[in-house]
Amino acid sequence: MNEDTPPEPVRPTVFLSYARADQEKAAQLVMALEAAGLSLWWDARIEGGASFAKSIEAALEECDAVIVVWSAKSVGSDWVLDEAAKGRDLHKLVPVSFDGTAPPLGFRQYQSLSLSHWKGSPDAAEIGNVVRGVQVAARKSQHAGPALAAARNTPFISRRGIFIGAAGATLAGVAGLFAWRQGVFGRRLASGNSVAVLPFKNLSGDQSQAYFADGLSEELRATLARNLKLQVMAQASSAVFRDRNEDAVTIASTLGVAYLLVGSV
Repeated sequence: MNEDTPPEPVRPTVFLSYARADQEKAAQLVMALEAAGLSLWWDARIEGGASFAKSIEAALEECDAVIVVWSAKSVGSDWVLDEAAKGRDLHKLVPVSFDGTAPPLGFRQYQSLSLSHWKGSPDAAEIGNVVRGVQVAARKSQHAGPALAAARNTPFISRRGIFIGAAGATLAGVAGLFAWRQGVFGRRLASGNSVAVLPFKNLSGDQSQAYFADGLSEELRATLARNLKLQVMAQASSAVFRDRNEDAVTIASTLGVAYLLVGSV
């Protein structure tokens, strides 16, 4: 990175807590908040190789704010209640409501930002309110200072660095491997530490060996997910582009990631 190039502004990191039944609308909220300049962590980006509870706990500790989405479904979720309690105890809770449901006991002293009339636009006033809430929570959080300092000191993840790490993880049997990066796709800004591992191509001509190519890409995906500083796209999303007829820009834009990692066996 050129020393004369000014550093990119630090994006506040946000943990999103929601009920699984609200996942579709939660995904819309993630896209809108990332377009507004926030860096989102949510469990759809956890891979099977990572310890689920450990990943969540670490993300809660390291984030600048915790957005908890209250709804008729989430108020009865033990996971959401635990995550909300952690955000409250760390003084970085930002409650929002999808449907006007009253928060459970212990959280009613915090006013929820209403998203009940939000139509999904990242430019809506409701999203601006949430962003401002995150900024306030980040300033109030006892952890905000160290978190932002750590973000500024995190080395830039280069294409060569991704390539070397990935090649080391899957050295045997990999004929070709490269990472591709694009920071901005259209109007959506991808988080700089987000990566999708696409299914590896099987070059043997023997379809019975396809499991080996799939196994390598899955193992690499799980290995990368162990690094809590990376946001690794889930396998189900990446598998959609198995044949990869689209160009890299289109795939990365669709998945909302900064890096694509592809390979062949």
